[in-house]
Amino acid sequence: MRGQREEAGALLPPRANPLLVGHDQAEAELVRWIAARRLGHALLIGGPRGIGKATLAYRIARTLLRQGPTARGGEGQGDAGLFGSATVTSPPATLDVPDSDRVFRWVASASHPDLLTVERRFDEKRGRQLGEIVVDDVRRIATFLNSSAALGGWRVVVVDAADEMNRNAANALLKILEEPNHNSLLLLVSHQASLLPATIRSRCRQTLLRRLGDGEVDMLVGRYRPDIGEADRRVLVALAEGSLGRALRIADAKGIAAWRRIESVLTALAADDPRPALAWAAEAQAEGDGDAIDMTLQLLLWWLRHLVRMLAESPAALPPPVSLPLADTEALRRWVAAGGLDHWLQVWDKTHHLAVQAAGGNLDRKQVLSSVLLDLACEACSTSR
Repeated sequence: MRGQREEAGALLPPRANPLLVGHDQAEAELVRWIAARRLGHALLIGGPRGIGKATLAYRIARTLLRQGPTARGGEGQGDAGLFGSATVTSPPATLDVPDSDRVFRWVASASHPDLLTVERRFDEKRGRQLGEIVVDDVRRIATFLNSSAALGGWRVVVVDAADEMNRNAANALLKILEEPNHNSLLLLVSHQASLLPATIRSRCRQTLLRRLGDGEVDMLVGRYRPDIGEADRRVLVALAEGSLGRALRIADAKGIAAWRRIESVLTALAADDPRPALAWAAEAQAEGDGDAIDMTLQLLLWWLRHLVRMLAESPAALPPPVSLPLADTEALRRWVAAGGLDHWLQVWDKTHHLAVQAAGGNLDRKQVLSSVLLDLACEACSTSR
């Protein structure tokens, strides 16, 4: 959950976010681990994108950076460090650190001398972030941890996200995990922990964050995007799948309007009316916003994924209307009747392949959206025969 200050209403990065919602149980467990000196030298924080994993990582980092070495059974306070001691030695009762605290300010401004963040670097030549974390970035961790703590306390590294490391970077991290440093902690944020090598996972304590509840997403969207009306918020909550980050990305990419049009087209196709789909396919080829098309393709994949899930979980009957990915129940029944699970898996796989190629710049986005819409029109036509 890329955080925001309520009073400013502007998006802030996780390192500057004082608010985390929906993970009280996980926080309470982490506080107990810290108090019992059982945190270990590496913590893997897993869960879907956009739910607050990185925000939690920085909450842990701020808490530890205010603690002395005795927080994990160190040998005493020792050298206070170059800038003087900023630590407290009593175990924390909470992960809350006031935003007026200097440790909070240092972390928020990426200037704390005992905190290192590793993430995908920005490629100045290409004008975009690299697609992965590379080995040189991970090697910085060993150098950082092998030096003395500037403030005489902990050294903390946040890797966001660990499953974005390439193979060489992962191997370099494994070597660091095999030889932990005293009073140091690696916080590995992971969207898909299964993508990490088992050797890395086995050397970390793990905490898994759950998806946010619909009420929590609705409350947060209302707080951070007061310009979005109640009806549109309900659409976002349904599409967000428990992720505030996903909800805000959809809103920013005009995804609400895209979903309403998708729903209208799918309902018309189910009623043997291909005209809205054909009109949209023509528009997409003539003029199309690349980011908006990417979001439209993602939402079409979301709908197809739900269709497949319904067929896999309840092939004989549809679930209650509240969980349907189409407001028109009868229209959804006709789409379900258009083919079995294997058929819709093939449709999803083809659409997913095209969307990935379009996002990577290998295929023209406008042509891909047009092709997907025409394919869906053909699916509807074959069902009506």
